[in-house]
Amino acid sequence: VGKPVFIDAVTTFMVDGDVTFDAEPVLITGALLANPGTDDADDAWYVTVQGQIADACLAANTGETVWVLDGEHTLKRQAVIEDKDINVFGVTDADTNIVDGDNQYRGFMLINAAGTTIQDLTIQDCRADDGTPAVLGPGGAVYSEVGGSVFFCKIYSSTATHGGGVYLGDGGTLRNLLIEANVATSRGGGVYIVDLGLIESCTIVGNSGVYYAASEGGGVYLEGAATVLNTIIYYN
Repeated sequence: VGKPVFIDAVTTFMVDGDVTFDAEPVLITGALLANPGTDDADDAWYVTVQGQIADACLAANTGETVWVLDGEHTLKRQAVIEDKDINVFGVTDADTNIVDGDNQYRGFMLINAAGTTIQDLTIQDCRADDGTPAVLGPGGAVYSEVGGSVFFCKIYSSTATHGGGVYLGDGGTLRNLLIEANVATSRGGGVYIVDLGLIESCTIVGNSGVYYAASEGGGVYLEGAATVLNTIIYYN
């Protein structure tokens, strides 16, 4: 038995070459499509705009890749990656593969997922909702407890207490990102790093961080040892 396939149309299956049956559509907050007919069926998941990235991230095992297909993907809950290392890749690029938090949900939460990579996505209009819409947490678009990598993404117009765009708890790498127009109600409008993270070849622009009446780390707030290389930070 292979991995489950969630279908979005009536589909005919054949078993042992002589028994056929029709399956009706099965939707779990949208259609999550695996592709069992290809060589990479055992290590790849595919998500259409009708599907939910959160479902694919839950189903994927360590070493597998979730491919976000072209279009705008509106979240119905945050995508949690916990106790495993997977890839979440846009199939084309950040201009084409868009993850939208609908101003209600955090984009991605990484817990004990230091080897996870998120790449070639726009992650926009996210809100770090930890419990109820009135309770904000850290990391609007991406929260990583430890490690994790985000490459070639656009992080746009998201909100959190710390790290309106991205929160890195311990380590992690941000490379070739545009981080724009994010807001932290406390510190680190664009990025908040606790310790040992790396920001490289990024542009961080037009973000804001407000702590009481003072602005603290409108673009970037570094709480501990972290490195910023070859990065443009302006108008925050």
